[in-house]
Amino acid sequence: MRYKILLKPLEPFFFGGEQTFGKLGDKESGSYIAVSKYFPNQTALLGMFKKEILKNEGLLSRKIRGEWVNEDKKQKAKEIVGDEKFSFEKNEFLNYGKIHKLEPLFLQKGNEEYFAIKDIFKFQIDLNPPLLKGYKAKTGVELKFFNADFSKSFGFDDIFEKKVQVGNKKKTKDDAFFKKISFMLKEDCAFGFCVEVDDELSLKGLDNSIVYLGADRGKFLMKVEENPKIEELKLPKEKFDYILLLSDSYIDLPLRDNCDFAITSETSLAFLKNEFINGKRKFKKSRNYYFYERGSIIINPDKKLIEAIESFKNLVQVGCNRYAR
Repeated sequence: MRYKILLKPLEPFFFGGEQTFGKLGDKESGSYIAVSKYFPNQTALLGMFKKEILKNEGLLSRKIRGEWVNEDKKQKAKEIVGDEKFSFEKNEFLNYGKIHKLEPLFLQKGNEEYFAIKDIFKFQIDLNPPLLKGYKAKTGVELKFFNADFSKSFGFDDIFEKKVQVGNKKKTKDDAFFKKISFMLKEDCAFGFCVEVDDELSLKGLDNSIVYLGADRGKFLMKVEENPKIEELKLPKEKFDYILLLSDSYIDLPLRDNCDFAITSETSLAFLKNEFINGKRKFKKSRNYYFYERGSIIINPDKKLIEAIESFKNLVQVGCNRYAR
């Protein structure tokens, strides 16, 4: 069964990235300016989704210090959401129980889905040598949101509203001021993604529920639609072959050797890892991995590059490393 999940923020959200609080200029600690990313990670969506399913199935107990599954319910919970956390190093399909796969995040505006895409289509593109005619380094290539047939588009300012918080850290002597930039989606906008689950797993109980996501546990209204009709993305035809990254994608081959041209940007992602120390489970942050950001465009990719994108089964399963062509 395929479902469409919409997440409408009810308050400003903060999705963590590299730029976090710490001493100004300190590479390890960050700075006193913290800026939210625009989009949640696919693995964060998976974690939130698994938790909400457990709550809906009555398998998650709320305790004073948090929520967890009691011993007598662990087998049932394993059957429904599996017994594995996402692992970057474990390149295989992981056991998420009755959850088959997540699809890449998109933006819903009104009744239409919109996809983040680098707007190269206003430029004339030459490949010998590679050149975007009319390109200016000062403005770069804008990342915009297009609907499925490219008849409508919006800029980031049409979708996101910046929320700035300035304050003073208590109980500190020096460098105590901070500036935090969160975001809010505008009135008729929401985050969306699709998920495939076993037919016997109903998600109707999740409709109109309140869920939490992000570094500040931002509050979202979840809407659930069964068997959604989503228009297929129709990329403009060009005189060359190209792929559009629908999600952040990890590629372990050098682009310059495996395509003719690419218009990309990068982001770094880290994941929580399970480790057992003295018999107790500990969560440890992985190292940063560098991904090509959603919306990046790769022109005339060779077969090896396509195979490299598709080879990370653990990423494809959660909605990363997905592309359209």
